[in-house]
Amino acid sequence: MICLSRSLVAEIFTHLEGHFPHEACGLFLGRRAGAEDAVTQVAHVPNLNTERAADRYELDPRGWMAAEKAAAARGELILGVYHSHPDHPARPSQTDLDRAWPDLVYMIVAIRGGKAAEWTCWTLNETAKRFDPVVVRLVD
Repeated sequence: MICLSRSLVAEIFTHLEGHFPHEACGLFLGRRAGAEDAVTQVAHVPNLNTERAADRYELDPRGWMAAEKAAAARGELILGVYHSHPDHPARPSQTDLDRAWPDLVYMIVAIRGGKAAEWTCWTLNETAKRFDPVVVRLVD
């Protein structure tokens, strides 16, 4: 389970909508709290994929390292990745599955016509080689 504030979800939507029709991406930062991860901040990370920006993302390693350093300074860590699917459903693609890392939550936001339409969260099930849905608890 992951705990997200409505304001962070709104921030993510604004970030992703601003990059439509290209995919955009970022990271969840926060704390592990037993069975529930608590996201305290998000980090907008540039998408380095310029050749297929409409349907692929590649997190900038410098952005990842900066986010990891900032999180560690607060006693936190990277909990997950978010990215958009422009004019495509909010479900993982084969590419998403092929590039997923264990122990991270993956949020996918469908952006239709420039506006966030739906979103889902997933985690990698390495044994079954698939994504399993993640329960999200929204807070104010």
